[in-house]
Amino acid sequence: MSEQDWYRTARRKVLIDNHLDDWLPGYEKYDSVKIADTIAGAGFEAGMIYARCHVGTCYWNASDGPKHRGLGEHDQIGELTQLLHERGLKMLLYYSTIYDKKMHDAHPDWRIVGESHGELSSSRASRYKQVCPNSPYRAYTVKCLEEIAERYEIDGAFLDMTFWSTVCHCPHCQKAWAEASGGKAIPAENWDDRDWKDFVAWRYDVITSFIKACADALHKHRPDIVVSFQCPNQITNTWMRGDDIDVRGSGAIPSHDVYYPSGHIQLSLQPRLFQATCDIHPFDVFISRPVLVLTDMPSMKPFVHMLAETCEVLANGGAVIYIDQIHPDGSLYPDHWDQFKRLNAEIERRQPFCGGEPAPYAAVYFSQDTRDYYANNDLGDKFLQSFAGACKALQESHIPFDIITPLNLDTIGKYRVIVLPNTVCLGQDEVDALKAFVAAGGGVVGTYQTSFCNARNEPYPQPALADVFGVRAVGDTRHFSDTYFRVCDDEHPVTRGMYTSRPVTSFKAQTLVETTGDAEALARVVYPYIEPHPDRYVSIHNNPPGVETARPAIVANSYGTGRAVYFSFPAGAMYATVSYWEAKVLLANAVRWAANAPAPAELDAPLCVELTVWDQPDEDRRVFHIINVQSDIGRTIATYAAGRGAATGENLHVIQEILPVRDIMLRFRIPEGKTVQRVMLQPSGLELEPEMDGDCAAVRVPEVWVHEAVVAEWSCR
Repeated sequence: MSEQDWYRTARRKVLIDNHLDDWLPGYEKYDSVKIADTIAGAGFEAGMIYARCHVGTCYWNASDGPKHRGLGEHDQIGELTQLLHERGLKMLLYYSTIYDKKMHDAHPDWRIVGESHGELSSSRASRYKQVCPNSPYRAYTVKCLEEIAERYEIDGAFLDMTFWSTVCHCPHCQKAWAEASGGKAIPAENWDDRDWKDFVAWRYDVITSFIKACADALHKHRPDIVVSFQCPNQITNTWMRGDDIDVRGSGAIPSHDVYYPSGHIQLSLQPRLFQATCDIHPFDVFISRPVLVLTDMPSMKPFVHMLAETCEVLANGGAVIYIDQIHPDGSLYPDHWDQFKRLNAEIERRQPFCGGEPAPYAAVYFSQDTRDYYANNDLGDKFLQSFAGACKALQESHIPFDIITPLNLDTIGKYRVIVLPNTVCLGQDEVDALKAFVAAGGGVVGTYQTSFCNARNEPYPQPALADVFGVRAVGDTRHFSDTYFRVCDDEHPVTRGMYTSRPVTSFKAQTLVETTGDAEALARVVYPYIEPHPDRYVSIHNNPPGVETARPAIVANSYGTGRAVYFSFPAGAMYATVSYWEAKVLLANAVRWAANAPAPAELDAPLCVELTVWDQPDEDRRVFHIINVQSDIGRTIATYAAGRGAATGENLHVIQEILPVRDIMLRFRIPEGKTVQRVMLQPSGLELEPEMDGDCAAVRVPEVWVHEAVVAEWSCR
């Protein structure tokens, strides 16, 4: 078995976090044999062990590095590599990069320098000190990694903190940028300036090249190991981090370090993005053990909370790495590992039914260019709300979907419909691919300012997909703080189930368009009576609708042999921010109509239930994952800023219980040339009796607590 073979099947891993300074010196209870026994006894397949932490402390006998004083003669990497291998486990290396206090203190010229051309103010006030990947620190890191890979038989490696914390103005960056740009100085932030946009793109290249240098150092002596690197959350990050979705050629793959206050939905979405961008599957998703992430050392999330997080990752194609923390004295809390053992038992029961390839149907398009060049510093309002809201609407409508990127343009033909959630920035190659996709019979759903600009957020004369949507842009409603739309055709499949008796609040601005060709307007924009002022308004509490217009708000169109739906408003953002059910219904209806084909599965279940569909061709079966995640049972507590009257924070949604859902009906389609041999509920092991109806089958799932998988086994006709 090659190094990559074991990686492709292992889903039970653990990281023992030890970002420890050594002035105590501590580690008096360190026992490498006990640690190895603890990892093996909890049912893990691999342990990830620290070689270097954020402090800059080394945990191996480094030839050039400050070893943790508490280790004494112990070599943590050497000992645990041998001990884990003796127990039949794999040894994964952890190495912290860029965040390195000891190198920061020892080499002032290596430090990241903020815009004020001095030491980062965040570094002065924080325990976290950073050094620049353009400085000699890069060569130093390469040397250390080469030494480790040559000396120890590691089975894989993880590079942490491979991102920028700020725009660095150190002399090394100034020199490197000048060489790359033909002698230019680092520009001031200006999103209308092409030099600034080129600089933003260059920062991505620096991080990717740094990752490649580190991966090459490890592969020099361990050519077959999988190297991964830190991707905190590419969906919710901004341009500042410089973590590119395109790391092809770097020799490494991304891993996701998720902290659940960012929302449980991220455990569903980021793995879907990795599925589109990773060359090796499964990718790793880190799940931290403490309640308040790593700032809370001794606590542990409830079992049901961690099981829900775990099943979200597994059902979306990932492998789990739990994060524990070692005590400064070198010991581990035993009860934490009792819970890990229970969790690993649940993973092991599900492991045979994880992975494969997602059954293609719908895809939501992730545009890094839109996130960076359009949204830039206004991530939530301009990007995240639309993207995550569209995903949430499909998830709660039980429509199976993938996330795709410009890297996947050559394979979009396998989908029936693509959703563009306010995807403002589209390059010409993306436009051409999407047009060809729809013309050949695919479907597309776009919202608000989709395709208004090129990849660098420079406006097109008309939206690049205007002919696909059957519209022409003529303006927008930003002169009103509130606008609405009224459905005028409740018989069309896109607007079916909607009311026509009153307008729907847009909540966000709308684009003003007119239809072209045979495009059909299904709803129209409604203005308020006036734009209110403190001394002149219609209603003291709100700005009610008053002026009906002829401007289309929802448009359905045919293009070639495909279908397109356009919303003049950011429907995803409406659902993400204020949970307007109308936006969810419209998005789900639009996806189903534009697809012009049934989904591989339909599920009658509560909103808290998620459905993912995976093919396992080697086993000749299709797996329908049903995940039941209930966060805090709706008892949200918001805190308010004094005198402002606006919510500024929300309680953490720790899951303490999940109520089972019962009698769920799953209907699925049988692939051409196949018949149903057997349908099993796993890991329960219950055989389900399918009701056949042509090329469809239906089964009743009696109960789902956190996760069950319906496994349809095929036989050839």
